[in-house]
Amino acid sequence: MDGKMKFHHIGIATVDMDEMLQHLYRILDIANVTEPVYDKNQDATLCMVTLKDSYKIF
Repeated sequence: MDGKMKFHHIGIATVDMDEMLQHLYRILDIANVTEPVYDKNQDATLCMVTLKDSYKIF
């Protein structure tokens, strides 16, 4: 390993997950979207969007 940091994912906060996912489908090349799960530590519902180039959006 070369010791360099690598990009793993970005996070997007939204009030309406369904609306945001519809927008992402229009503008990105999406490979997969996980089922939403509630994270009590963040008090938020999350899902992971994986793009066809392997980048991830949480």
